[in-house]
Amino acid sequence: MSSGRREELIAERADLERRLAEKRAARERLAHSRRIPPVPRDGSLVCTYQQERAWFIQQLDPVSSTYHIPFLLKLRGELDVPALERAWHALVVRHEALRTRFVDEGGVPRQVIDPPPATRPLPVLELPADEIEQWTVGEMGTSDLGRVDPGRARRRRIGHVRFSCPRP
Repeated sequence: MSSGRREELIAERADLERRLAEKRAARERLAHSRRIPPVPRDGSLVCTYQQERAWFIQQLDPVSSTYHIPFLLKLRGELDVPALERAWHALVVRHEALRTRFVDEGGVPRQVIDPPPATRPLPVLELPADEIEQWTVGEMGTSDLGRVDPGRARRRRIGHVRFSCPRP
């Protein structure tokens, strides 16, 4: 290859590298301009229309379970309780929706996102098998949008069966 052609290829490569760097910088500037800035979590925040609707429905019927979807998870066999506690804590820390409660400020709903809770053990209650249905109805009947405490998850032991029951 002649030295003239070599210099031409070197110049072409340098031009391509410069153009590529410009495109990468432009893409980074565009991505940075599209980022949604985080909102401070140190006070109450405006609710979405859906949150306002849920709050309004609860104001009309405080014992309604319209937005409360209870579930019961039965696990058979031994349960790694420390792993369950770590997983539950990680879930609550990661998802603000599990820490959001609603307050009334002059007749207008506002959402408050509580800080992540400290790690704490899930309480265990020994429960006879014949009382499970009654307990389920009482424990999961209604929800209160003003009191959200995801740390109130409960484990119940029935014989050799343990299960977790998160309660908002």
